[in-house]
Amino acid sequence: MIKLREVEDKDLVPVATFLAREFPFSLEKGFPYTTKEFWLGYFELWWEKNPAYSDHFPRGWILEKDTTVVGFIGNIPVKFLICGEIHIAASANAWYENPSVRGVYSLKLFSEFLKQKSPALFLFKIGDESFISFLARYGFKHYILPAFQKEYVFIINKRKIRYIFSRLLLNIIKPANLSEVLEIYKRFWFFFF
Repeated sequence: MIKLREVEDKDLVPVATFLAREFPFSLEKGFPYTTKEFWLGYFELWWEKNPAYSDHFPRGWILEKDTTVVGFIGNIPVKFLICGEIHIAASANAWYENPSVRGVYSLKLFSEFLKQKSPALFLFKIGDESFISFLARYGFKHYILPAFQKEYVFIINKRKIRYIFSRLLLNIIKPANLSEVLEIYKRFWFFFF
């Protein structure tokens, strides 16, 4: 019987082993070129050293067959700021199942991730078109964010454009050199067009 439950402290080593190991009678591997130590280091970064993490935030969910881990989806908290208020987003990571239990159980893991009440936003790192179309069926939108970008502007109420213009572009940005002045011009262009 396959059981779905939240990740506990005792599950970290078995999950790390599961994600890095080869499955019997299959050429498939959880995440190629990774080791148990690799995943344990990531788990430490995702939860213990993450300032957005607290004990009430689930680390993720696992599928268990008897006492063996056969599926996992990680849940990483990420802080973000909207209108001066800090919110928490949930980022799905390392979603993987043993090939023998894929199908309905994959959807159960994903559904458990979406049932969370505390996150204000759900984040996914996507790789292929099939996953994009899968997320679109759940009403998610695909946004491509440039890798160099550290700050983003999302205008919710267009009527407050004067406030946004004066606050963001004039007060916050104080250029120190020529490259920053050029960046301000790029932002003006992007903002108006």
